[in-house]
Amino acid sequence: MKKRWISLALAALLAISAFTACGNTDKTDIQSNSPEASSQGQETSANGENSGSTDGSGQEKILRLGSISSPTGIFNPLYASDDYTAYINNLIFQTLVSVDASANLKPNLAESWDVSEDSKTITFHLYDNIKWTDGEPFTANDVQFTLEFMANKNYTGLNSTYVQQIAGYDEVHSGTAEHLSGINVIDNYTIAVTTKEIYASFYEKIGRGISIIAKHVWEGVPVEEVEQSTELLQNPIGTGPFKLAEYVPDQYTALEKNPDYFEGEPKLDKIIIQVVNPDTAQAQLLNNELDMIRVESLNPDDIKIYEDAGFDVRSNLLNAYQHMVINFNDPLLSDKDFRQAMAYAINREGIVASLLYGYGNVANTIYTREFFAYPGDEAINDYAYSPEKALEILTKKAGLEYKDGTLYQNGSPVKLTLIYPSGNKAREGAAAVIQQNFKEIGIELKLELVEFATLTSVLQERKTDSFQLALLGNGFGADADVSQNVGTGGSNNHSMYSNSKIDGLLAEGLKSLDNETRAPIYKEIATILNDELPVIYLYNWERFTIINPKVKNVDITTYSFYDGVENWDFAE
Repeated sequence: MKKRWISLALAALLAISAFTACGNTDKTDIQSNSPEASSQGQETSANGENSGSTDGSGQEKILRLGSISSPTGIFNPLYASDDYTAYINNLIFQTLVSVDASANLKPNLAESWDVSEDSKTITFHLYDNIKWTDGEPFTANDVQFTLEFMANKNYTGLNSTYVQQIAGYDEVHSGTAEHLSGINVIDNYTIAVTTKEIYASFYEKIGRGISIIAKHVWEGVPVEEVEQSTELLQNPIGTGPFKLAEYVPDQYTALEKNPDYFEGEPKLDKIIIQVVNPDTAQAQLLNNELDMIRVESLNPDDIKIYEDAGFDVRSNLLNAYQHMVINFNDPLLSDKDFRQAMAYAINREGIVASLLYGYGNVANTIYTREFFAYPGDEAINDYAYSPEKALEILTKKAGLEYKDGTLYQNGSPVKLTLIYPSGNKAREGAAAVIQQNFKEIGIELKLELVEFATLTSVLQERKTDSFQLALLGNGFGADADVSQNVGTGGSNNHSMYSNSKIDGLLAEGLKSLDNETRAPIYKEIATILNDELPVIYLYNWERFTIINPKVKNVDITTYSFYDGVENWDFAE
């Protein structure tokens, strides 16, 4: 085998542009900063820390980043179920590989890798100078431990599907084997991973989708007890550029630099991620209380204000979609005609124009228009806003009755409840639009605003009567495999949708490394989803990052917010 960073076949596969994931992948909404708000050590942050010194005074360089929600405190990347926690974990833990702005693979914990002739075995050559933040060496045993941890039947994190393609998964998961037969630890810094079949999403799911945890930290904890191991969860040991210094729920998370980080000591001494109110975050930035913030929507007037004041305003169109989750256990909502009527009833064009200020587009299927798996507008029903069309479907196909401005099912008015998380202003506004749109077709929609953690808990419980409709964001990464999103039992398949045709196509799509071969498969999936509507696709959006002009060396890509974070610094 010839050593190389990426095989030619997989280079073509990964050379696509799109989103991270996140996430799982739901995102946030916040605001921005001022030209004089250079971190000069004159202002204090929410926890009383001085801001970063740029004048040679010797004070710590502290960057303050705003977040509209608090992390869960589960600082083990194999269990993070929301972006707010993932943003912390991504500073502490690392994956085997990462991708650049063009989705080309690049080293992370692995400095290089080989691909076998049959493309089923990837051999990773790890850096030999990496240490965990407690001083223990990072080795191939940690990689093996992490992958086998996720194969354990008691693992309850969201990403168990990532390792199901590794040879020996079924035996480990059933408890008949202790180790994955597809993993071969060759030496301390070399590990080979073999899959059952060619696994087109190998790099996306295993290479950069799984952050490695320390064997010596977690091997003594039964997998079923991990989520109750608060002491370990809130004192994480990682290999990344920063380590956790302090966590105060609902207030802030402070991270301090890892001076022994193998790619070089970070230039910032600390990053403090403060929980902020979206309504006051802009003032905090303008008053030099924050240095950077991520925003899910931004109006042109504010963009001009920030740019005129010297701020760096950046945007990335995400490989993600905002959508309305549908509980398929509800007989009314499981009716495809009813779901299609809802799609026609929602003024999604108006949401993009008014709430996103045009920075985005209406979504009609799972993939964005720019993605290679998008089937083309000609193959897609655009569900253009039409209350009249919605009512026609409801009364003529769904068998409902409409009279005196009210929609009836079996003589009773149709009433639905929509839950949605606080913080994301565009999404909150979309809930109000949907409520008004449903009223126009005779449906009474009750809105329930909840904390993000509450919403994710409700969706993950998968109880038949726990919700009817919910608003959420989701993404699909740099690869077209969306098994988690729409596959039967997928961890992000909150609608509990199941379609054997989709499941078969998803399996088929993983068997080739050639995007030209895979594209028709995923385009068919996208077309079916456009018709079936397991969720109501609302819109794709751009994420904005607003950066204080005194902050330098920040390189934010579609795939990574913290790429090169060890080089972030304050201008002199």
